[in-house]
Amino acid sequence: MAAAPLTLTVESELIYDALDTLARIHAALARRHGDKFRALERDIERLADERLTLRDPHPLGDGWFIFEPPAQFTSMIDRANALGVI
Repeated sequence: MAAAPLTLTVESELIYDALDTLARIHAALARRHGDKFRALERDIERLADERLTLRDPHPLGDGWFIFEPPAQFTSMIDRANALGVI
């Protein structure tokens, strides 16, 4: 009996895009002053030491899945947006 090949593909572009955005935010925070900006900067730096939890992948069909960025990423991006950093 022959086995049918199975191919699974996971798209992680959204995660990498969020990481790039966080890097741009971190660089922009070097030119900002104030407690809220420093708190966001420290939170971004703390990400390197944290264990991140990925959300469940979203099936796109035909063996394709996409992962969304962790909630920590989107939360910090939202905070930066609210502060006018990006």
